[in-house]
Amino acid sequence: MILSEGCRDSLLGSTNAMLCRNTNRGMQVLQPRAREILTSLGTIVLICMIFGVIAGIAIGLMAGYPPGAGALRGLVTGLFAGTAIGGLETLFDRGSLMWRVRRVPLPLVILIRLAVYTTSLGLAIFLGRQCTYLAFQMSGNVYALDTDFAGYFLLTMSLGTLLLVAYKATPLIGKGILWRLFVGVYMKPQKEERTIVFMDLIGSTRLTEEIGDAGFMRFLNDAIFQLTQPIIQYGGEIYRYVGDEIIITWPAKNATKAVQCVFSMMEALREQRPYFEQRYGDTPRFRYGMHVGQVMVGELGDLRVEIAMLGDAINTTKRIEDACRQFDFNVMASSRLVRLAEMPESIHAVPVEEIAVRGKADKLRLCGLVHATHRLVSNPRIMLSDYAPFGEKDTISTDLG
Repeated sequence: MILSEGCRDSLLGSTNAMLCRNTNRGMQVLQPRAREILTSLGTIVLICMIFGVIAGIAIGLMAGYPPGAGALRGLVTGLFAGTAIGGLETLFDRGSLMWRVRRVPLPLVILIRLAVYTTSLGLAIFLGRQCTYLAFQMSGNVYALDTDFAGYFLLTMSLGTLLLVAYKATPLIGKGILWRLFVGVYMKPQKEERTIVFMDLIGSTRLTEEIGDAGFMRFLNDAIFQLTQPIIQYGGEIYRYVGDEIIITWPAKNATKAVQCVFSMMEALREQRPYFEQRYGDTPRFRYGMHVGQVMVGELGDLRVEIAMLGDAINTTKRIEDACRQFDFNVMASSRLVRLAEMPESIHAVPVEEIAVRGKADKLRLCGLVHATHRLVSNPRIMLSDYAPFGEKDTISTDLG
């Protein structure tokens, strides 16, 4: 088919406009994630500098250097080594090279890491020496491969290995959870009142059959990356991935943020629909169950320890998510969450009939949550003008005994 010049200009104009919009959206999505990544990198560098100063003073005293010379050498060495190694891991694991690295054979990635680590540590030691010799007017061969170099190299390599393990473990556990685990907060189980969101991917079985297990893994991972910005923006903590289901929690007082986060996640996926349709032939859509309740949080396990969150509230939230199928909503919440949250004006709460929950005598009153503008709801028969948030505001229980 041959397009006229006017049609081509119109098409190119539309395409350029769409690309500009997508670029702006991409920047918006990456901003909170970029801040979080830079914070992690800065933390690594700061730790390297602190340990470098301590180690530099200790090694300097043993070698007869002034404490200031040892501190400066350790500071410069830690700064350079932490920036180089932390920057590489950030690019490989979470930065612009992430997806390309995942397509490279593992042995090659390991060799690249070893080469960069070895070179960076050697240069860091030489740079630390140079700065120290200049600042304190000391004499010596900056590039000598002597026992001093060997000692610093082994020390920095050991520190780099420990930091690398911590860097890899932090996303698996979560920053807040890792710190609480380190200080032993959850050695004794604690009762907490939490806002819980249970989300489940729609049509996962069909999609897996269409694009295969590997394709589905990429699809789900792509979807989760799109959800990162709203989760960070509204302060959510990803508690667990269970297959194609995700559990996110907040303190109970942040129920409003949870509601905002859910609809921001839906909007983020809606905006990326052209990308997913082009690459996978389908768009990720989730069902969301929301609830507020008490949970017991503590360390669980022996050979493999995790911070487990147990209680009726988890099971109830899952039951609410299951009810989305029954009532034909994308988002459903307990009446308590609706009363507790400061519901945005654009979000309508649609009361539905009570449901029975296994093991509980009282039935659970639910609401479907619907965005008035985007109609993020699967049931076209719902008349949004008939509904609005209801009930008196609930209060967060302070009796956790």
